[in-house]
Amino acid sequence: MKNNIVYYFVEGECEDHFIKHASLMGRIIKLDLSERNEAQINKLLTNFPRNKKHIVLNIVFDTDVLINDRSKLEKFITNIRFLKKGGYILKLLQQHKNFEEELLYSLRVNKQRLFEKFSARNDREFKQNFIADKKPYTKLQEINPDFLFWSSEHIYELTEFENLMCKFSSLTKKPQ
Repeated sequence: MKNNIVYYFVEGECEDHFIKHASLMGRIIKLDLSERNEAQINKLLTNFPRNKKHIVLNIVFDTDVLINDRSKLEKFITNIRFLKKGGYILKLLQQHKNFEEELLYSLRVNKQRLFEKFSARNDREFKQNFIADKKPYTKLQEINPDFLFWSSEHIYELTEFENLMCKFSSLTKKPQ
C-alpha cells in the first residue's frame, strides 16, 4: 500500500474541505458518480497514472439522492462496477443522507449544537461557515473527540459492494 496513489471523489465543497483539514492523504476531485456516464469518467481517468493496481479511489457519496432517485442509483452502481472492472482499488465512504446529516449522525449531536460551533443559524450559513473555517476538523473533534465519520449502516441497494465500504478510521492520514 506504500506506493499507492490515492484520490478522493467528492460531491461537494464541504467534503473537499473536510478531507483537506482531516489530514487525509490523497488528491481530491469533485465528481458525483450518480451524475456522470462511463465515457465522462473514462475521460477523467485518462489523466491518471497507468498502473491501476496502485490507484486507490475513495468515493464519498450521499445516500439521500440514491435512495430517492432510481436512475441516479443505477448510474452510480454502473459506475462503481465500471471502476471495479477497470482494476482500480475502490473504497466507498457512505454518508448518512448527506454531509450535514453524516456530521449529526457521527458526532451524535443535534443540529443546534453543530450550528452553534460554526456560528450558523441555518443550513446555508452552516455550509458557508464550515467551508470558510480554517480548522473545521478540530472544531468537530471538540464536539466529540471519538466521532466515527462514514460509519452509518450501509444502504441495502449497495449490498453487492459491502466489501468496498470503508470508514474514516481506516483511511491513510498525512504524516504529522
